Amino acid sequence: MYYLHLVPYYANFLSPMMIFVSTIMVTSTLSGHTEIVAMLAGGINFRRILLSFAIGGTILAIVTFYLIGWVMPHSNVKKTDFEITYLGEGNNEEIQNVHVKSDDSTHLYLQYYNEGNKTGYQFLLETIVDKVLVRRLKAARVRWDETQNKWILDNYSIRTYDGVKENLVIGKDLLTLDIGMTPEDLQPKFNIQQLLTLPELKMHIEKEKKKATGNTKAFEIEYYERFTYPFAIIILTLLGAIVSARKSRDGKAKQIIIGFVLCFVYYGILQIGRTFTYQDDIHPLISAWAPNIIFALSGVVLYKILPK
Repeated sequence: MYYLHLVPYYANFLSPMMIFVSTIMVTSTLSGHTEIVAMLAGGINFRRILLSFAIGGTILAIVTFYLIGWVMPHSNVKKTDFEITYLGEGNNEEIQNVHVKSDDSTHLYLQYYNEGNKTGYQFLLETIVDKVLVRRLKAARVRWDETQNKWILDNYSIRTYDGVKENLVIGKDLLTLDIGMTPEDLQPKFNIQQLLTLPELKMHIEKEKKKATGNTKAFEIEYYERFTYPFAIIILTLLGAIVSARKSRDGKAKQIIIGFVLCFVYYGILQIGRTFTYQDDIHPLISAWAPNIIFALSGVVLYKILPK
């Protein structure tokens, strides 16, 4: 059953490449049999030929958009469950430097958090009102009490500020605290961005931005790429038709090789964009759309310079 969900996942991931190479094979076969030359000689404009490819690519793009936006996430749930249960994926129970914003004025920081025993160390909770620090709560250790559904703090200190006045309370006994968060809010889920439909993905991004956890990069990249993939299919379909429409003495082999090279370039640009996004160098929207923009411009240039 696992492969029934794994195969559609990779088929969807490689769909632009497969459609691109298929377009090159079909078009190069037509040009090799002088069919395109006959069309042009019969008075059919080359743009009219490209329109047929554009219509086919658009149909595939619409189907793909629906699948990756609403159908594939449900299939990915079962694939991910299998990977977690039997392959040990996503079992990273230890995370460091957790930053969470529970509301507009409350900021939480944990230097180290263990999901296995739901315990964190070097806990800091600050209350900031109108850009002024009014309360700071520190604790050496914090753990989740499932019976009370609250956090329990040990070796804590509470500082409250009122203008220039400061009040300090220090305690070694346990202090229960309700900060409006549960352990599930601290621990990121394995590949959760692949399990959400398009509307759910958008809602999740908005929720995480309000919490200011900083864990939205993977979700934003996933969100924007679900829009770029359908457009990639249209762009690569037209580019494949343009590249292979000219009859070549080397036959289809050379054109197919060129197609594979261009596909690797496309996915290479996509991966480079993701890397820069995770490093906060570029916005996820730019990294997701960069391959489409580059290949669309390349298609326009090739359309202008290649003999038709």
